[in-house]
Amino acid sequence: MKKYIVLLSLVGLVGCEDIAGNLQVFQRLNLNTKDGVKAAEVGNYDTSLDIKRDRVIATVLTNSEITNVTILIPNNVRIPANGEFTLSADQSGQPFAMSGTNKTIESKSNVKTEYKDCNYSGYDTVCNQYGCHQVPVVKWGRQSTEYYLHTLKQDLVLNALAEGSNTVAATFTGAASSSEKVIVRQNSCR
Repeated sequence: MKKYIVLLSLVGLVGCEDIAGNLQVFQRLNLNTKDGVKAAEVGNYDTSLDIKRDRVIATVLTNSEITNVTILIPNNVRIPANGEFTLSADQSGQPFAMSGTNKTIESKSNVKTEYKDCNYSGYDTVCNQYGCHQVPVVKWGRQSTEYYLHTLKQDLVLNALAEGSNTVAATFTGAASSSEKVIVRQNSCR
């Protein structure tokens, strides 16, 4: 059975995603940015993480200022779909080590059926005093589609450890979800 995947919405998928959340800073945290070192003071900040294979770009909104922070992910480190991970300060390119937990829940809905109007090309026979012939026309019909929704929900907790210690200096807590419509069978338009 041939399957077609039609994307309904994409908020995030493990491996290449945006995760919105909150960064809670417990003690002043220095951040390496492309503009130099910036300090995140104690407080709560709206933050989103753009996770790529080799880096995480954190966009932090601090005092009406947007700060982009790049956290490197070495080739030998993977953020698991479910599980814990760590990055040393040397690995991350930041003046702090990191530890985190990622939890992904995957679900699949029951198969549903929908009917949509559609059109297709066909031919009609037209007759006149000279005889009959075929002419191309666009015809309207209905098409049934069987599908299910495939949903991923992700929760991520990421701790920044104070320089030279195991004390948590800041915690990012975020979540993302995505759904895609997976077509199981689609009949012809008739």
